[in-house]
This record gives sequence, structure tokens and C-alpha cells, in this order.
Amino acid sequence: MDTLFANEQMQVALFFPFSIKQAVTGTPRMSFTYNKEYPQKLGLLKAQPGEPSNLLVIDQKDNVYSFILKYRKELPELNYTFTRENAIIKLSDESKSKTDSISLKKIKKAEDFPYSKSFAQYLLKRSLPVLRKKGKQKMWIILHEVQIYQDRAYLSLELLNKSAISFIPGKISVFLESRDQGKRHSGQRQKLDILGIQNFPAKLGTGEKKKLVIVLPKFSVPKKWKLKILIQEENGRRYCSI
Repeated sequence: MDTLFANEQMQVALFFPFSIKQAVTGTPRMSFTYNKEYPQKLGLLKAQPGEPSNLLVIDQKDNVYSFILKYRKELPELNYTFTRENAIIKLSDESKSKTDSISLKKIKKAEDFPYSKSFAQYLLKRSLPVLRKKGKQKMWIILHEVQIYQDRAYLSLELLNKSAISFIPGKISVFLESRDQGKRHSGQRQKLDILGIQNFPAKLGTGEKKKLVIVLPKFSVPKKWKLKILIQEENGRRYCSI
């Protein structure tokens, strides 16, 4: 593990290849601060006199970094830059980070999770308040109020095909996206893992309307971020998003 030096007078900057998701130090004498509300690649390190400790950092791509922390009055470095190669381990499978989308054919159905299945079926029969509604290329998607049950979140959606051509869902992605900060600023995305889908349609004919429920791990939406859902057409260019 790399050794990082810090003191109480200077801010030592640590730059990571991806935004920081979580970080913890071994003792309160060593403080590592980062933006939890709007994830960034930058973290700031300070230290009080005392015995060495350690720092553990996890970025948005689930790369894990580990460091030894030591107090020193005279600092050899004020800025440290790290790459993915500096990570000691990756928590999730590498293939998952290559795309934000996943084929519907590869997603487990909600019945593979017993209590998720029963609650998802319950939501299919309920009339929930509409959260958002959006249409593109005559494909409409309606998002109802997000429901939380036990340790999971449930997205109740309705898909409506107003086009003259059938729509076959191919890939679906769910993520959190930072709201636009102006045309020159690029937004950030954080992928949400899909645990299962109940009642997803194999095909949407002209004029057809189908309801489905997506099962996700429980999550929260930070301020100035929004929930985004994208469904792409199988072997086609059309898509619907909200």
C-alpha cells in the first residue's frame, strides 16, 4: 500500500479516476473529506499528530483503494493522482462497468426473489400517482411514484406504443443522473443494478399499453440529481426514456 503524508496545516488533495462513492479512515485524527451530495473525483486529507492509520476509498466504479496514513510536519507532496491500476480490488464484475444497459433477456424475473414477486404483483394491480410522463418517437413511458419495501425499491412503469410499428424492448438501464449545470458542463451518471423485472413485455403492438415493475436495491436521489430510465429497441434505433 502507498503511504500518504498529511498534517493539520495543509490540505492534501487526492485525485481518483472516478468520482468517490465512499471513504473511511482508521481514526478520527485523520480526516478525509469528499463531496457526498455531488460526487467528485477529488478528496482532501488532513491529519493530527499521532500514530499511523489507514484510508480506504471506493469509487463509483467499485474500485477499492487502500493507503497508509502518516503525520508529518514537512510534507513531500500536496497532490496525489491515482489511476485504476492503483486499486487493490474491484468489488463488482468488470463487464458490468462497460455499459449502463443490460439486455432484458439476461435479467432475472422478479419471481426469482419470492417477496419481491408478491409485492411487484401487488403494485401491478394498484393505481399509483404519476411521477413523470414522457413521449419520444410516439413511444410513451409513464413512471409512477417509487415504492420502497424492505430493502428494495420498486419502479412501476407503463409503456404505450402510439406509433404504427410494433416495439420490441431490447435493453434497459436505470441510473441516477446529475441535473444539467449548463451546456458546457457534462452530467455524471451512477448506474443502479436491476435485480429483477415483473411482467416486462416481449412486444408492444400498435396502440398497446403494458405495465411492468422494476426491482432495484433501495436507493435515494441526492439533491440536483434525478432518476433516469432508458428502454432501447431490440435491433432498432428507437427508444423511450424518462
